[in-house]
Amino acid sequence: MSISNAGRAPVDEEFNSSDLEYDVPVEKSRRILGQRSIVKIIENAQELRVSSKKTSKQLSYGTGRQNTQDVKHRAVQRLNNFRTHSLKQVDLKVAPSGEDMLRFMDSIIGVIVPNRRNKAVPNASTAAAMIQVLVEYSIFTYNRSLTPQEKARIHTWYDDAKKNGRLTTGKWAERIRVGISTLSMMSKAWLSFHVKNGTISWDITIYKLFSVVLTSALACRVGDLARSTLSYTLEYARWQDVEIAIPTDSPGTIGWKDFEAQFTLRYTKFKRDTPRNNDIVYLSPLDDEDTNHICPLTLMILHAMRHGLVMPVGATSLQEVIDYAAASESRAIEWVQPTYPLMASLAHSRLCLEVPAQANQITQTVKLMGIMTGIIGTITGHSLRTGAARDVAHLPSKVFDGVGITSSSVAAVLNHSTATFNRGISRDYAGEQTALVFNARAKVMPTPRGLPKVTNEDMAALYKKPIPLKEVQLWQAENRPDDPDPNSTNSRRNARNAMRHGRLEKGWETVPSTRQTTSNTILRDLPTNPMVLASSVTSSATKEASIRSESTPASPMPHPLETSFISQIDPALLSQDQIDQLSHMVEDEGYMTAATFDMTEHDLSEVEVVSSDLAKLQILIAPMVSDGSQTIDHVDGDGEDDGDVDLDEMHALLGVEEDEPDNQSGEVTSAHGFVAKWSRVNIVCNSRFERAWLSCTEGRVSLEDSIGPFCQFGNTRDSPTPFQFVCTTPTCDYSTITKPTLTQHVDGCTTEKIEAKLAVPRPFTCNRAGCQASFTSKHDLSNHTNHNHAATRKPCKDAETWGCDPIVMYTVKELAAHRHTHGFPTRCTFDGCEHQRQFASRNSLRSHIKKTHKISSAGYMPAEIRKRSLIDQPERSDAQSQERKRKRDTIDNVDEPQ
Repeated sequence: MSISNAGRAPVDEEFNSSDLEYDVPVEKSRRILGQRSIVKIIENAQELRVSSKKTSKQLSYGTGRQNTQDVKHRAVQRLNNFRTHSLKQVDLKVAPSGEDMLRFMDSIIGVIVPNRRNKAVPNASTAAAMIQVLVEYSIFTYNRSLTPQEKARIHTWYDDAKKNGRLTTGKWAERIRVGISTLSMMSKAWLSFHVKNGTISWDITIYKLFSVVLTSALACRVGDLARSTLSYTLEYARWQDVEIAIPTDSPGTIGWKDFEAQFTLRYTKFKRDTPRNNDIVYLSPLDDEDTNHICPLTLMILHAMRHGLVMPVGATSLQEVIDYAAASESRAIEWVQPTYPLMASLAHSRLCLEVPAQANQITQTVKLMGIMTGIIGTITGHSLRTGAARDVAHLPSKVFDGVGITSSSVAAVLNHSTATFNRGISRDYAGEQTALVFNARAKVMPTPRGLPKVTNEDMAALYKKPIPLKEVQLWQAENRPDDPDPNSTNSRRNARNAMRHGRLEKGWETVPSTRQTTSNTILRDLPTNPMVLASSVTSSATKEASIRSESTPASPMPHPLETSFISQIDPALLSQDQIDQLSHMVEDEGYMTAATFDMTEHDLSEVEVVSSDLAKLQILIAPMVSDGSQTIDHVDGDGEDDGDVDLDEMHALLGVEEDEPDNQSGEVTSAHGFVAKWSRVNIVCNSRFERAWLSCTEGRVSLEDSIGPFCQFGNTRDSPTPFQFVCTTPTCDYSTITKPTLTQHVDGCTTEKIEAKLAVPRPFTCNRAGCQASFTSKHDLSNHTNHNHAATRKPCKDAETWGCDPIVMYTVKELAAHRHTHGFPTRCTFDGCEHQRQFASRNSLRSHIKKTHKISSAGYMPAEIRKRSLIDQPERSDAQSQERKRKRDTIDNVDEPQ
């Protein structure tokens, strides 16, 4: 034995370790792990064999959400069709080579049409994403990856395409950031535009403003609130996701600013499949009374009150909502329909509250608000998000001290690595930050350099200018000759949108612009209609009562008016109902709202308005605001100041007591007045509503059968009334409820004619109580008396011919207006006329024939209505006619009234 083997055991040369066998030790356990699932597999072995094979064989390429899968399938279909038709490859079971993909990409970038207008070639990122999809498809379907050589060749082609201008890089459109200062301008412009030009529904106007302001306040994507295109049906924000409550037990009186809101965003991007990983945003009412138009909570309550979506049901003021919430056990505002979508869909003149809106609705609203504001450039829904980021970047750092921002210190305490911190796991541990970011933005109101350029030119009028069908067809032939169905509604709508956008781009290049930071519009001085006149005495007594029975909102603390002052106004402008209503002007924290004034188109055209009477009437119906100083700004129909009026004189005129009015709000803020004003306005600008309005006010048709289908009423809304189109000629006080009628009037209205009319002496004055109408002749005075003060009523004698209701009785004036509706609405009967809409009156039809067809012959024009005296009065002998003419001439030659 050698020394090296000392101490070792002798080795048997015949021993082989392979002869040794050991069993795997069995872990001792009281039960077999997975026993329940194993038993299930054994019991359902046959079914699992079939179902698993079916799943494996039917598995198709495509990952992600529905819209992402559609993009991938589109790329695959394009590749397969290219291989079949261009490369003549019959067998698609063979994997495409890298050369096939390169040739396909070289062809497809010259075929696809970019979504952006005026963009000739697609973006480089689009081509890169398509290449990645094709590589994934090849691996999934054929188990084939690109070789290094194929990858290098495709990369070289991609780089050459960018250099040669076949692919664009970077952002195509200029990025416009809508911060809170720009949002304030846009909101004021939005309300001012619809006050000036009318709206089909104030419900829609206020809701759209709320949707944009809320998106900006939450700094979220439009798809986080509304339903994204092709997304699952239930993925949208609901009313139950918003909790507005009193955070602490306040010992004193609860006010609006004591509330705080928590918004839960459940379906944000990249978190739609994680239902318990939600984003929380906190808001509270804005502190500045001049920012109510951009306060998401104020607009939310305003929107909910108009539709009866907030408790108590039928609440007519913000204070009622506050009191109900303060008295409840949860001390939170309660929603009537918590499962309804927060963003509702639109259906022409009304909101479908139970149907969720698509995200594109908010995007289109933001774009339109930018046009109305005069912003140079196109803004999108994402502009609100980037603008919020810019605002936050300009906030002082102390805003974010102690509000739950997850920092590296939090990760250090949790012993999280940098990679774990970067993945957001530390933030998931710490929870959401609790800063009131939007309130800080509103308080600081950042106005950084690089704000959007704004022009004072009316770009909305340019954008909304009608485009004739012939121009659309010509544009389609020049720009989209390959359109398979150019006459379809979608094709023509897209063509019109492209033409309007082209108008804007040309206008933006020529108009002067500045970087404006604020708006001079004062919303509480803004009337809800440029000019509203009352209906006649004879038609208001029954009609106004029937309309107001549907909606009877309560008015806070009325102030009486002096009857003597009202009596000085021409009764042709005020009905008895409205004289009664004028004694209940509503003043609510800086907002003064008059009762609803009604009128008909024919009534307005017949009323003789004296300038002094009109001035007195405007004092009553124009919104006024007391700012605590010694003056009150009187806002006229054009939204300009008439001048300062002494406060004492105004109080004496209105009969207001010297004591301060009771404040029912419980706090000193204009939020109550803002809600009171904009929750009531219900002025409709709709041609179908205008035609139905005449039928309703004449009593021929009920409210539900006439204006009901074209407007909303009830809850806090006032009774629906038509929008008044006002003549723009200086010193002319003409207005009407139909735009074609105004257009016809403006064509012949000049300042010279108005001045000549006012210069004519009017010595004959109506002696009826409260009526101060005056005329140039006694004959006109007699007509005025018969038309406006006659007590007798007659039925329509042509009821059988035109299908009128023979039971309805009319005054002389009402009958004259009614007879003009015979045979209308109707279409133009001129051969080859492409005008599809019906004409509501003879005047509109005559104007159409003259302007469109350049014809004024009597044979083509609708027959004129003969004077009533020629129809209803018996024929007179020559002697009677001569005697009547002699008496009239004698009266007309009198210089002064008897």
